[in-house]
Amino acid sequence: SLFFKCLGDPYHATDNPDGHIALCVAENRLTLPLLKDRLVVTGDSGNSITKKGKDPAFVTMRDSFNNSGVYCYGPHEGLLRAREAVAYFIAKNFLLCDTTVTKDEALKHISPDNVLISAGAGSILHYLFYALGEPGDGCLVPSPYYAAFENDMGSIAGCQPIGVPMQHPERGPTVEELEAGYQKATKEGQTVRFLLLTNPNNPFGVICDEELMQQLIDWAKSKKLHIVVDEIYGMSVRENASTKFTSILKILNNDLGNDVHFVWAMSKDFGASGFRIGTLLTHNTKLMKALGNLNAFSLVSHPMQLIMASMLLDDDFTSSFLGKSRDMLQQSYDVCTQALDRLNIPYIPADAGIFVYADFSSLLPDTNTDGFDAEAALTQMLFQYCRLLMTPGAAQRDHRPGHYRICYAWQPIDVLRVGMQRIEKFSSAMQRIKDANGGPLSAAQWKQADMAEFSDILNLSGSNK
Repeated sequence: SLFFKCLGDPYHATDNPDGHIALCVAENRLTLPLLKDRLVVTGDSGNSITKKGKDPAFVTMRDSFNNSGVYCYGPHEGLLRAREAVAYFIAKNFLLCDTTVTKDEALKHISPDNVLISAGAGSILHYLFYALGEPGDGCLVPSPYYAAFENDMGSIAGCQPIGVPMQHPERGPTVEELEAGYQKATKEGQTVRFLLLTNPNNPFGVICDEELMQQLIDWAKSKKLHIVVDEIYGMSVRENASTKFTSILKILNNDLGNDVHFVWAMSKDFGASGFRIGTLLTHNTKLMKALGNLNAFSLVSHPMQLIMASMLLDDDFTSSFLGKSRDMLQQSYDVCTQALDRLNIPYIPADAGIFVYADFSSLLPDTNTDGFDAEAALTQMLFQYCRLLMTPGAAQRDHRPGHYRICYAWQPIDVLRVGMQRIEKFSSAMQRIKDANGGPLSAAQWKQADMAEFSDILNLSGSNK
């Protein structure tokens, strides 16, 4: 409900300077103008329909709607042209890492027969767990994790997440941690059938290096688990990343066997979550046959498949777009982390993704209850006094109260600056109140505290808007 309040009363520099700022959605909206420039046909000289054969937007629309095949039934795995485009893009960027590779060369390495296109990565995961698992089967997931995975594996397949807390999230999970989670679940009578890895990670934005990924895969294979590797942020890696991102496709030399399944989508790297296009690469032919039947309920419309294909086959566009996206993400990342540095708020340095995971536990009010009630109270205070919403750790199954994911790419950089300024003012006010009290306040003391300390965060003029 807090998020919808943000949507109903958004910040605007002039029209609504005291409006709400949402920093809780993992979308890259910074790149929307780039997508529009590529896909929208206008009458101006910069992108004119009169250019016809030369204008990429015109060609995309023409090819996506002028083919009679788009109006008819097609293969449930996805149109061949679209699957070829996905195979080409993945081979070039994830497997071969060679920008000069041709489409024909790429398709020698990744066959479109091993590619499935569905309505988002969530849809892919729904069907993977349904086809490969049984109700009650467990899936090991290093935690904290993207909590929507619980719905992806549970709502249809009835599978259950087994959170594996990481002692050092900045390094990724260890074999020992996975083994402990596996043994605990097994002793409790649960069948562990899956390992789900997100690399780069959500919510931390860290990268598991090649050596660690190989160790995790080897361990999972020794347990005869199906391994789902979600690389949805694989093309959103910072230029100065401390750890090099290497796709599982390259690590395994594209030898996935029947038990490793690669997932990628348009939603993060291309900021196109509304396209609802997710992709799967698997070498398990029986699984592909099953998914071809299941996917009838989650088909991507044929024109959208061809629009995607036109984008992924356009080397000039993808190279330019992804480069500009990384530049914009870096700028917003810097705004976010520089504010956290000024506040001495610890955070995990991110090498990829569109968020920062920060430790606000020093600001937790003492509610004389468990720590997550204090986290909920802090979330409410940030919303009330800053009109700002981040994703709390409890929503990501963190066992440590007071951690938040800051999604810095959902707002323009100037709005992000305002949001971080509000956090800075709030943090200073919290510290002044705690210092005056000699320590954290109880829930009753917070109700009696001098809320005037927060009055300069927003120019509310006494309004309870």
